[in-house]
Amino acid sequence: MLPRQQRIIIHEILDEKFDGEELKTLVFRLGVDYDNLSGGGKASKARELIKSLERQGRLPELVQVGKELRPDISWPDVTPGELPFVIAAMTRQEAEELKNGSCFSDEQERKRFEEFESRLREQGVADWIEQYGEERDDWRPHCCGDGRSIKEVVTEVFQWVASPIKEIEFYSREFFEEDPDTWDKCHPGVVVIDAISLFHPTVKETLKESDVLREVAIVILSPFNTDAMPVTEKIQEHVRGKLKSMAKKFNNFQETKYVLGISNIHSLIHWLQLVLPPIADQITGEGPNKNSVDNFGKAMSYDPMGTDAAVKGQVKGQRR
Repeated sequence: MLPRQQRIIIHEILDEKFDGEELKTLVFRLGVDYDNLSGGGKASKARELIKSLERQGRLPELVQVGKELRPDISWPDVTPGELPFVIAAMTRQEAEELKNGSCFSDEQERKRFEEFESRLREQGVADWIEQYGEERDDWRPHCCGDGRSIKEVVTEVFQWVASPIKEIEFYSREFFEEDPDTWDKCHPGVVVIDAISLFHPTVKETLKESDVLREVAIVILSPFNTDAMPVTEKIQEHVRGKLKSMAKKFNNFQETKYVLGISNIHSLIHWLQLVLPPIADQITGEGPNKNSVDNFGKAMSYDPMGTDAAVKGQVKGQRR
């Protein structure tokens, strides 16, 4: 997502320096139906064009065509410099609230979590609260196994598969402060969700209210190995009941972008390996380095293709 000031500059150019026919020509060259852009005036048409193309990751294309039509104008640099990540995990304070039940106003929700926690204990996960830190990005998923934070894991993988993007940016804190501007910045992007944290009302409600889940890659990490474990059904039930739009994508199990139940580091790395290149492609409009995924695989000391049976959307042969 471009900074707001750059979007404003592009809008001013289209509204003030393009006449009506020039704007129609630009829209035509971009393959957009001018009449389908909402609004009656040039300013509103330009605004809707920018919003539509940004959702598709096509603003660099708009600027390129604009330069061809009006080379006399000084156009802004719209090359994205970051790939947005949101870690939907609790802070340590929120984890303590979940543990002692003080975050619940609904008694049924509290009982549901207590039942879930008892299943965790049955599977040997009694110290789950120790996985959380001061910041959401400090969360140390059980599936990583070596005590690394999710931020450290993602940052390491990113350098191999997202070569067109200059850097990765974590918006977790701002996202959960419910800042609409931050929500806009997060798509296209990646949301990594902790299954336990979905039981905390703050995490659950913010994800519902943000309305960005339909335009990002989503993964839910399990607190333990989910193969053939009944507790997986509890996670699925909770997702389907509370985040229905996300659940529809899980139910299809056709898009690698949406997976539920990753439970080890190999599976997580493999998922990131698959989804980061096309997201980078969408953001930049130019695509990732053709060799990035192959280089990633060669650099690993283990086979990154081993994914759990619980990750139902496994797609083979999608290397770029």
